[in-house]
Amino acid sequence: MTPTIAFVRSPGSTFNHAISSHPEKHTIDVELVCSQHEQYVSALIESGIEVIKFPPLENCPDATFVEDTTVVFDHVAVACPNKEKSRQEEGTSIHAEIKKYRPLKTLPPQIKFIPPIKRSEMPSYYKFADAVLGNFYLGIYELVTLESVMCGTPVIQYTDENKEIIVNDEKLTSPFLPFSNNPHEIAKIIEAKVILDNFSFKKIYPKIAKKIACV
Repeated sequence: MTPTIAFVRSPGSTFNHAISSHPEKHTIDVELVCSQHEQYVSALIESGIEVIKFPPLENCPDATFVEDTTVVFDHVAVACPNKEKSRQEEGTSIHAEIKKYRPLKTLPPQIKFIPPIKRSEMPSYYKFADAVLGNFYLGIYELVTLESVMCGTPVIQYTDENKEIIVNDEKLTSPFLPFSNNPHEIAKIIEAKVILDNFSFKKIYPKIAKKIACV
């Protein structure tokens, strides 16, 4: 059985300068944060997880959030670029280590990242999009999926047929495709339903919205 491996990086002394909109972020007790992180690592080890530790990056206050550098799948890892200058050095050591376990890929140039969005601006982004990719891990829709539907934007969302959806004591059949989170199946759905079908499946969304609006 392949062991579960966790990458962790201890917070640095500059952690209280990490990116945050909280007005009191500079009052963070960094010593307490480091202690809590050590307890977190100990819990992982006690659970039988193999832990690979990275030293703090003092010039990158957010570096302890290692999950932001890479998306790891069963057979490949994808490096995530970061527009924030203070975070652009975080991935170097992480990616070098990940290559020992997975092939590392970078995103194609046509994929663009957008900065944090205000909640009040979200509807305009949903309506601008031709389609929204929902959750491909849990197999059940989440807030982004529901918001997209309310804005009339098509959603491609992995549906796990073994998970029941109950709304007001009524069992619903998920309207979302695909029924697999295999990347090749997802690509086929995008091509067939979004590109070739010219978004005609937008027509079903008013009916869906009425069903799940009460969630």
